[in-house]
Amino acid sequence: MNKITDPTLFEIARKDVEEQWAALGVHDGGPVGPVMPYTMKTRNAKGKLEEEPVALAMVSVPDKAKARGKARKLVEELKLDPSLNGEDRDFVQTAERAEILCYAIREYDPKKGDKQEFPIRFANAADLFAAMGPGAEVKLGPVWAAWDHWVTMNDPRYGELSDDELVAVIAKIAERGSPDPLADIGGHDAHACIVRMAKLASRFLIEKSSQPRPST
Repeated sequence: MNKITDPTLFEIARKDVEEQWAALGVHDGGPVGPVMPYTMKTRNAKGKLEEEPVALAMVSVPDKAKARGKARKLVEELKLDPSLNGEDRDFVQTAERAEILCYAIREYDPKKGDKQEFPIRFANAADLFAAMGPGAEVKLGPVWAAWDHWVTMNDPRYGELSDDELVAVIAKIAERGSPDPLADIGGHDAHACIVRMAKLASRFLIEKSSQPRPST
């Protein structure tokens, strides 16, 4: 698979990530690693929902395995089908995501900046669901989306779509007659896709201009 190697594009990617991290107010979490501030709604002591500042951290592979084990145990305790293809698959997926987020969501005091330990905020999925109140399974969606984007930004492959993947995005743009697919990839990848389209268009125009014109 051919990777984008243009140094100019990588410079765009680097600056793009740095700007995003600065805009997101990323902190150095020490042993926890870089953390991204996030605001979620949780119930206070009186049971009223209010905004709570937290930080989202990366989750290690071992901790993800532990989280999935906890989710399976929860599903079994509720006497539901633990299969990912079973009738309770939606709850199984939600339980797994909730347990993973319990490792990701950290206590955060905006006034302390980097000078805090960022301890785990929720002990388990039940604790998280209780804090989020009724409809927690639905409310979990935006939190998961924010954390998932943070994970993507920490991936060393961030901003490295292959040529084949870029062509696939271009095909979607042509099919829909809209640039909306660019929004799905964003950042450096969007820049790379536009450059790729420009190169393809340029090649087509050059080939077209080199063809002999029909005689009149």
